Amino acid sequence: MNSLLNSNRALFEKRFPQLAEQYKPLFDSPVLPENVELVTGRNGQISATYMGLSLHSAYNPEREAEKLVSEEAAAKADAGVFMGFGLGYGAVAFAKEYPAKTLVLIECNPEWFLLALSTIDFTAVFEHQSLVLLVGAPQQTIISVLEKIGLQNCCFFKTKSHIAHNEQYFISLENLIERNRQKKEINDRTLEKFSTLWLKNMCRNIGIAGGLDGVARYFGAFAGMDACVVAAG
Repeated sequence: MNSLLNSNRALFEKRFPQLAEQYKPLFDSPVLPENVELVTGRNGQISATYMGLSLHSAYNPEREAEKLVSEEAAAKADAGVFMGFGLGYGAVAFAKEYPAKTLVLIECNPEWFLLALSTIDFTAVFEHQSLVLLVGAPQQTIISVLEKIGLQNCCFFKTKSHIAHNEQYFISLENLIERNRQKKEINDRTLEKFSTLWLKNMCRNIGIAGGLDGVARYFGAFAGMDACVVAAG
């Protein structure tokens, strides 16, 4: 195990002890992911290719990442979400540029996460005050996390070469994200259109509603029976 991986591992174990324990066998016997080749950029920094696709710039990977995260969409967002992150240059650049924003890293294959930790210094990432690490997480878990952050508040970073090792996983995840984003937009528009009407109706019925028993009267009345809630108001 190289010294860089040792250093990153120590930071990882400190920040995410349970996740680190889960991936301990992988850290103890690290392997290079299939079809990945490490190369040296012209400025001396490590880059890589996957099945011929460059994961980062062959000239200056760090500068490329800094330029990426400084774009207007990232500056305006509350969170940066990396759908795959290659060797992690973008994640490190985001952590340094935006110490107060939320940083979300998504990687379906733990071997690729280990590759990043073996290659560049992740200190800025693991010391970032608001870091969400989703390695090998189910897609529905990822969606739940992103919805809590606020899909509308996220800037998504997706590079073709960073998702090529499991493209279908990331395409499926992207479709789920878009579906949930559209759902929120529809709900927001519905609220904007009908909120005044709903408020008027509640005010009109408040005298009647105040004299009703409420749902407490049904507590325990149907114990052991199957139920389907169609609408809860």
